[in-house]
Amino acid sequence: MRWTGGNYVGGSDEGHAGYVMVELLDAASGQPLPGFTHDKCIIVNQDSLAIPLRWQGASPAVLEAHARSGQQVKARIYFRQATIYALQYQL
Repeated sequence: MRWTGGNYVGGSDEGHAGYVMVELLDAASGQPLPGFTHDKCIIVNQDSLAIPLRWQGASPAVLEAHARSGQQVKARIYFRQATIYALQYQL
């Protein structure tokens, strides 16, 4: 993901960056899982076919408890100048 846009009239306040932000939601309630909000998982200007998602300060125990109890999780993805082929989760 790379910013390919130009610097148009007025400039650009986005910093010319391609980005991906991901948050994980409880599928039943639609609420973000504690620590797994999009502002904690930001990937900027990286090109790769396999980029691990990491949430700053998040406890893996929250996600593992959700998975083990059979509760479904949704991913909400925010992006610009990025192509996302797949998401995969491994315990």
